[in-house]
Amino acid sequence: MAVDSKQYRPTLIDEHLDMRDVDGDGDLDATLCRAAATAMALDAMTDGEWTRTVKGERWGRARIKALLKRMRDATGEPTREGYNQSHVPAFVKGAGFPADTARVFNKSMPDIKTKLQEGFVVTLAGDVAGAPVGSPLRKYVNPGVGHEIIITRISKDGTKAAFIDPMTRHGTRAYERWAPWSHFQGFAKRFGTPAARIAEVWRRGSLTEAKLVARDRANVIKKLQRDLLALQALWEKQQKELVTQDVTIEKLDAQVAKLKDDIAEYEQIGSHDHAGLADQVASARTILQAVESGLRNP
Repeated sequence: MAVDSKQYRPTLIDEHLDMRDVDGDGDLDATLCRAAATAMALDAMTDGEWTRTVKGERWGRARIKALLKRMRDATGEPTREGYNQSHVPAFVKGAGFPADTARVFNKSMPDIKTKLQEGFVVTLAGDVAGAPVGSPLRKYVNPGVGHEIIITRISKDGTKAAFIDPMTRHGTRAYERWAPWSHFQGFAKRFGTPAARIAEVWRRGSLTEAKLVARDRANVIKKLQRDLLALQALWEKQQKELVTQDVTIEKLDAQVAKLKDDIAEYEQIGSHDHAGLADQVASARTILQAVESGLRNP
C-alpha cells in the first residue's frame, strides 16, 4: 500500500541504543543525536521503505544499534564525544546512502519554516535552554547541552510544529510530539546567527523505490536525447563537409579542364617555336597531377 509522504512518521531512532562510555568516567554518553536525527530524516525520504523488514515490520533495537554503529564508525572517529555538521555526509554514507544526499541549509528560521511547508523535514541543532520551562522540547534533554532534533511537519497556520527527539526511548508510542514554533526559534538560537541557524533539509519521499526507478528512467531518457542531439549535430556537420567537398571538386574540375586545354595548346604550338615552352608544359603537367590526386582523395 502506498504511503502518503506528507503524513508518514519516520521510525524512531533512539540514540541510547549505541551509547558508549566515551570519556571513561563510567557513565554512558549520549553523543549520537545528530546521527540519529539524520537517520530519521533518511527514513522520511524513503517513506519508511528503508526501515521496514521483509515482513513490513519496523526495525527493532538490534538493527538500529547496528545502524548507529555504522554511522558513527563512518566518521573515522568512532569514540569521539560529540559530532558537528561536518560529520553529516559521513553519517549518511555510513547509513548506506550517497554522501551528497545531505543538504546543509543554514538559513533563517522563516526560511526553515518555508522548507517544512514545501514538504521537507529539517534536522536542527540547538539547546533546549532557549525554550521555555515546561516546553515539550525539554522533556528528555537538560538545558545547556548542544542537541539535534528532527522537525517533521508544521501546522497550516505555521504556529506549531511536530518533532522527534533522538533521546526518546525506543518503544515509546507517541514519539512524534508538537510544540509552538517559537520554542524551536528559541532552541535554535544556541548556534549560528539569526540569518543562518544550523540545519539540514531532506525532502520527504524523494528516495522511495518508485522515485528512484523513475529517476533512473528519466536519466536514461536524457542520455538518449543527448546522444540523439550529438548524432544530429554530427550528421549536419558531415552534410556541410560534403557540400564543401562538392564545391571543391567543381573548382578542381574547372582547373583540370583549363590545364588540359593549356597543355594541348602548348603541345600543338611546339617547343621549337617558343623558347622555354617545354618547361611550361612540364610545370602544367605537375599541377595537373596534383589536382587529379586531390580529386581522387577529396
